Amino acid sequence: MQRETCAMNFLFKSISSFQFPYTLEQEFIHSTPFWQVQNGTRKSDSLPVTIYTHTKQQPVDHNVEALVANAVHKSKVLKLPGLVRVIDVIDSDQTVVYIVTERVRPLPLDELSRFSQDAINLGIYQLVNALQVLHEQAKVVLGTLAPGSIYINERGEWCLFGLELCSSKNDLFHLKQYSSTYASTVRRSDLEVDLNDSLQIDSILLSCLIKKLLHHVPGPWNPLVQGLSQGKLTIAQFQTKSKATPQFQSPLISIFQDLQELHIKDPQGKMVIMSDLQRIVMDNRGILNNCTPGLVDGLIIPELAQCITTLISSQQPSITGFTNVVPFLATILELSCSASPAMLSESTFEKYIKPLIFENFKITDRQLRFLLLVYFPGYINKLTNSEISEKIFQYFLQGLADTDVTLRLQTLKKIPHIATKISERQLNNDLLRYLAKTQIDSDVQVRVWTILIISEISSKLSSSASRAGILSTAFTKSLKDPDVKPRLAALYGLEKALDLFDAKTIATKILTVIAPSLLDKNITVRTRARVLFDLYLSKLEEEAKTITAAQDDSDDVDFDTVIRDNGED
Repeated sequence: MQRETCAMNFLFKSISSFQFPYTLEQEFIHSTPFWQVQNGTRKSDSLPVTIYTHTKQQPVDHNVEALVANAVHKSKVLKLPGLVRVIDVIDSDQTVVYIVTERVRPLPLDELSRFSQDAINLGIYQLVNALQVLHEQAKVVLGTLAPGSIYINERGEWCLFGLELCSSKNDLFHLKQYSSTYASTVRRSDLEVDLNDSLQIDSILLSCLIKKLLHHVPGPWNPLVQGLSQGKLTIAQFQTKSKATPQFQSPLISIFQDLQELHIKDPQGKMVIMSDLQRIVMDNRGILNNCTPGLVDGLIIPELAQCITTLISSQQPSITGFTNVVPFLATILELSCSASPAMLSESTFEKYIKPLIFENFKITDRQLRFLLLVYFPGYINKLTNSEISEKIFQYFLQGLADTDVTLRLQTLKKIPHIATKISERQLNNDLLRYLAKTQIDSDVQVRVWTILIISEISSKLSSSASRAGILSTAFTKSLKDPDVKPRLAALYGLEKALDLFDAKTIATKILTVIAPSLLDKNITVRTRARVLFDLYLSKLEEEAKTITAAQDDSDDVDFDTVIRDNGED
C-alpha cells in the first residue's frame, strides 16, 4: 500500500501544472475491485474527506472502465440523501480518476455484533429510504446493493456508494450490458451479489442484505422479505408496510426522523423537535448506547449543543430563568458524562461539551448548577488543572455559600474530585475559608459533610506547620457541636488523620482535643473517643521508646524524702 501511495504522489507531481488539492493519509481504509479508498483532508480548509481512486490497469479492460465511467458520471449528477455525499470529482487525467466525498468509513461487518439491534434496524431503515429516493426521485435503480457498498458517515448514517451499474428505470441498457462483467469482477469480495438485470434488482438485493445483517429475519418481516426476494414487492411497498412493524417503531428511529426534519424548521419548530428528542432520550436511557459510531458524536450532541447555546444567548433570566435550558443540558450531560456515556470521541467532548460546562458554571441558576454537580465526576478528569483553577473553581465555591441547603451539600460532596486539581493557594486558603463557614452551618448534614470532607482532603493540605493547627482546630470545633453526628464525624476524621501528626503535635494538641470527648454525654462518642485516645497514646508511647536516653536519665529523685528532709531542717 505504501508503494501505491508513493506512486500516486509521484503522479500528482508529474502532471503539468496540477496541484492536487487534497492531502492523503498513507493507509488505505478500504479496497474494492474498482477503487482504492483513503482518508484525507482538503488543503484549503482542512475539511476531512474520503477519496476513491481508480487507476486504469494495463491492458485496459473496457468493460470495467465503462462501469467506472458510469459511477463517475452518476456521482456528479445524483446529489441525493442516502448516498455518500460527493464533494469533488477529478477526472482530467486519462489514467486515474478521483471521487472525493464526505468523510466515511466502510460498514464494519466484523463489528456489527457490538451494534444494538435498534442500531441495525435504523441502518436498514436508512438504506430503504435511500433506495426509495433513488427509485422515486431520481428514477434509477442501483443494482449494486451489498455490504461492501454501504458506508457510515460522520453523522452515523448508513449511506450508499457504488454507482457502477446505476441505470435509469426507463432504460436498463447499461445494467443489462455490464451486469455480468460487474458480477465477475466483484466475485469473492464484499461487493459480491447474485445479479439479474430486471427492474426488481434492488428489491431482490435488499432481501439478501436484510438476511445477512439480521441473520434471523423477525416474524413481522418474513412475508415482506419473501416478497422482496421474489420481486413481487417494490422498495416503496416494503417501506410502507414495514413502517408499522416493531423494527421500524423504535425510539432510535423516532430520534433520527426528528433530526432529518430539523434543517427545514424555524427556531420554534427546532425547539419542539429538540424537546421531543430530549424526552425520548431521557425516557429510554441507554437507547443511544451501542448505536452506529457518529450518530451521537456527529449528529445528536452537536445539535443539542447548538440548541443550548441558542437558548442561553437569547435567555431573559429576570423573566423566565434558565428553565428551558435545564432538560437539554441534562440530556447532553447524560450522553457524554454519565457512568455509561453514549459519546465515544474525546474530540466531541473538547469541541461541544467543555465549552458548555464553562459557560453554564458562570450562570447563577440553581438547577443548572445542580446538574453540573450531579455529572461532576464524569467530566472533571477530562479538564486540565489550569482550566479547573481558572474557569470553574471560583464559580464552584459559590455553591458553598448558596442559600439552598441541597446545593451547599452537593457542592461539599464534590470537593474531593477537585481538591487535587486546584492550586495550593486555592486549596489551603480559599477553600478552607469557605469550609470554616460551612462547619458552623445551620444544617446538621452540611456540618457533618464539612468535617468529612476536611478529613478526606487532610492529606492533600500543605504539610507545613500550619496543617496540624488547621486540623486540630477543625476537629475541636466539631467535637463541640451540639449534634452527635458532627462529633462522631470529627472522631472519624481524627482516626483517618492519625499518620499526619508527629509525636510532639499529638502530645501538645491532639490528645487535648480528644480528651474532653471521654466525658461526652453520648455513650457512642465516649466509646469511640476512648478507642481513639488509646490509638494516639499508643503512637506517642512507640515514639517515646525511640528517644535516646541521656546520661543522667537513670537518676531517680525521692521527692517525699526531699520534702521531709526540708521539714527537718
